[in-house]
Amino acid sequence: MRLPTLTPCFYQIPSWIAWQNKDIKFHLLSIHRRGGKDVTHFSQTVCDAVTHGGIHYYLFPTATWAVRAIWDNRFEIDGEMKSFIDWCIPKGVEYVTNKKEYSITFPHNNAMIRLGGTDDLSFVGQGGASYTLSEFSLHKKQVTGYILPIVRQADAPLRMNGTLRGRDNHLWELLETNKDNPAWFTQWLRPQQTKCYCWVDDEFNINPELLERIGEKAPNGTPIFNVADDIRSGAISHAFAMQEFLNEPILASEHGYFTREYKIAQGEGRIMADVPYDRNLPVFTFWDLGKGTSDKSTDAMVCWFLQFPDNDYPSPKKVHVIDCHHSRGQDWAYYAQMLNQKGYWYGNHFAPWDIQSGKAGWGMKTNLDLARERGLNFVPVKRTPAVYNDIELMRRWFSDFYFSDKHEVVKGAEMIASYHEKLNKDGVGTGKPEHDASSNYADGFRCFIRAKDLEMITPSSERSNGFGWADNINLSGYFD
Repeated sequence: MRLPTLTPCFYQIPSWIAWQNKDIKFHLLSIHRRGGKDVTHFSQTVCDAVTHGGIHYYLFPTATWAVRAIWDNRFEIDGEMKSFIDWCIPKGVEYVTNKKEYSITFPHNNAMIRLGGTDDLSFVGQGGASYTLSEFSLHKKQVTGYILPIVRQADAPLRMNGTLRGRDNHLWELLETNKDNPAWFTQWLRPQQTKCYCWVDDEFNINPELLERIGEKAPNGTPIFNVADDIRSGAISHAFAMQEFLNEPILASEHGYFTREYKIAQGEGRIMADVPYDRNLPVFTFWDLGKGTSDKSTDAMVCWFLQFPDNDYPSPKKVHVIDCHHSRGQDWAYYAQMLNQKGYWYGNHFAPWDIQSGKAGWGMKTNLDLARERGLNFVPVKRTPAVYNDIELMRRWFSDFYFSDKHEVVKGAEMIASYHEKLNKDGVGTGKPEHDASSNYADGFRCFIRAKDLEMITPSSERSNGFGWADNINLSGYFD
């Protein structure tokens, strides 16, 4: 009997070395499409089951996904076609499958592998010998909270894998947080490390040495190809290719309004740029407001922190994006405290026109009134005549934007890049923006675009509310 039955690729060997180290309980693998993440982790699950027994859970975001990716999947190696399961279980090991439960049982030690999804939380309360969460970036965030107590109580390993899809997910967050944690094995693999294919065109020059080897066998056993050829043929879109074949922490949208501008900014070094806070310049904030119903709570809110190094008021050109804040379910006292804790010198705070319209329920006051009671003097920005006017202006001015390397700013820039048109059920554009997480960030930045276009941006001379040009902001009495 040979374990693992499939010979690991050279870039998979570190994962197998970590699998042998029983002191490592958390295994996090991020790899590009066709890199073999499920072959690696399912083979390790098989080895655990065959050698140690117990029940092992292999979970996708949905059970249907698990069936498609593992149970029904078949692929060819050296001219031989077999099922995914047959490839990963060693010859001579007897096993029994149960399609009703999508389980695999090994009679010699009564071990079992169970396939499923985390969407129904059916794994909660079930003790297991190991757990694997495939396509980890797409699982609901609460899944980790449910599963960690289980694996700790059982002293069971937890394997997580997936392709990066932006920074707003647990895969990226855990990868960044635990890359130097000795209790974790983390591996972030891109095509530059695996040499499975190339991407060579006017935009990318990834693995150009593979161009002469198109069609030859790659380290993962599949033919080497140029991603750019698939894009030109129409087989895949450029946005899809960026998400699946680069394995970078970026978001790509098929219908993103600013996808092109964002990519150019990346190439010019204006994303993750060296633009620290300049204490000699005021900081201006621009907001997207949630639908608050009272002084006690507001919906999702985004606040951008901008500086203008050329002091070219009231319609500044060069823009340094130094910070960004996103939260939901908070009151105005929270936001006053948040601004205080940032420690910036503030020039002015701008909010969309609707901050002064309608009543928020707390004594029938507007959000503008409620914010002022907490020391926040907002300047309302007039309503745009058409959203697409703002979008077009933002495209024209994008070349003057410099986004800092702060995590919240980079994430916010990616969300702006993924701001996109809403599609109908047939996949046809509706002519209107999609209202989702990306629109919160984009609408906050559009508040700046409107203020700039209307030549409204000037530093405030007011100091009475504590949010003018001052090092220390006194909020005493605001939280009594």
